[in-house]
Amino acid sequence: MRTSDKGIGFIKGFEGLRLVAFKATPTEKYFTIGYGRYGKSVGAKMRITAFEAEQMLRDDLAPVETCLNYGIFIPLSQPQFDALASLIFNVGVARWTESTARHCLNDRDLFEFCRQAFSPEIGFVRQNGKVLNGLVCRREAEQLLFQHGLYQQQAMA
Repeated sequence: MRTSDKGIGFIKGFEGLRLVAFKATPTEKYFTIGYGRYGKSVGAKMRITAFEAEQMLRDDLAPVETCLNYGIFIPLSQPQFDALASLIFNVGVARWTESTARHCLNDRDLFEFCRQAFSPEIGFVRQNGKVLNGLVCRREAEQLLFQHGLYQQQAMA
């Protein structure tokens, strides 16, 4: 499977478009640009076009899609795939691969999967140990997409 156009739109809504490199927090090691491209390849004064940002996002989703296609052993609907693509794009393939959430999903324990992935108490909602409201909102929207197929972003405070 691949991330659908609706799924890409969903991710874009949370990532936002930045055409000039920036650091999301002062403690970030690397800069971010486009729709969430982060890492050594992003220079401090880098600038891109909206077209380049779109291409970067699609390129950055390739390892996420590979992770899902070869690392999830249960059938997924397109909305479920898109929700997981958003989650993994945000938390990273390595963190997802080692997560209890992934194991719960493959074990078909959907209740515990949702708790491990999306809940404000133990889900993927922290940065440097601190719960971030933006991540809580994103996880809520991903859970709605995963469980009910609703492609909507919630207001981020």
